[in-house]
Amino acid sequence: MSSEGPPSKLHRHHLAPSDSSQAILDAALRVLRPHIPTSIPLYRRLQFGRFFPDSFLFTNLDLGAPSLPIDANASNGTGAVSRPNSQYRHEDPWLIAFVDRTCRPETEVWVFGSWEDSPPASSPSSSPSSTETQEEWQAIDNLVAELVRACRNLPVPRSLHQDILDGQQQQQAENTDPAPSTKPPNPFASARLPTIQLWGAIHSTTATVLERLDVLASTSQVTSTAANHTFMFDVPSLPPPSALPEGLEWGEVKREHFALIRSKSEIPRWDRTMASLPSLAIYPAAGNV
Repeated sequence: MSSEGPPSKLHRHHLAPSDSSQAILDAALRVLRPHIPTSIPLYRRLQFGRFFPDSFLFTNLDLGAPSLPIDANASNGTGAVSRPNSQYRHEDPWLIAFVDRTCRPETEVWVFGSWEDSPPASSPSSSPSSTETQEEWQAIDNLVAELVRACRNLPVPRSLHQDILDGQQQQQAENTDPAPSTKPPNPFASARLPTIQLWGAIHSTTATVLERLDVLASTSQVTSTAANHTFMFDVPSLPPPSALPEGLEWGEVKREHFALIRSKSEIPRWDRTMASLPSLAIYPAAGNV
């Protein structure tokens, strides 16, 4: 009896700089744009770029370019390219995910699912719910489970922040203080482990799906995790900004302030990442320090 699972519905596109990857990016952004603001985390991540040799885009949509096949039973398959199924029905659930394990322990996965913008009438956990709704959620659960498996089967490349991870490991090994720490546990501390993946900016509906699939760490349970709210502004319609008070001026965040910023959040973000991001800060004007 064959042990092979069902054929994968997901297609993996390599995002290494090339003309073909640019076509995939453009197509993905076109799909995501009508779903802004819900899709804004993934949309902006793809716009930002900063792709590495192990940057991938997963989707069950036909984005109009060759993709790498996904073997559900073996990791790291790199067989001949294939075309996504052009018979895909757009009313079925679909997802687009950006995955790059190079970035660990920072965010490795960004995902948007069609159900986030227009979820089925009720959650399968709510009662009563129609058979049709249950089937819709089952299809969503199956698709997300497939993404989890695909991410799990990816190779674990050397981290962009391997020097920091090695330093943390050495510091932990040298810490022989038997006294228990008075600091609350950092829920992101385990992100440095290669067996743990950090998925960022996950929509509440998708978080609930991941919880049903029983793949969340104990520190990331939906019921115990505070929501992160996103605030959207239509910049052209905003009133003219008022001037800063006398003695203050705008500037970019300076490297010497990165540690202060990092201390205000448990989310891992390192200096080289912050240095690559656009930033804005308010400083005393020259001569007013």
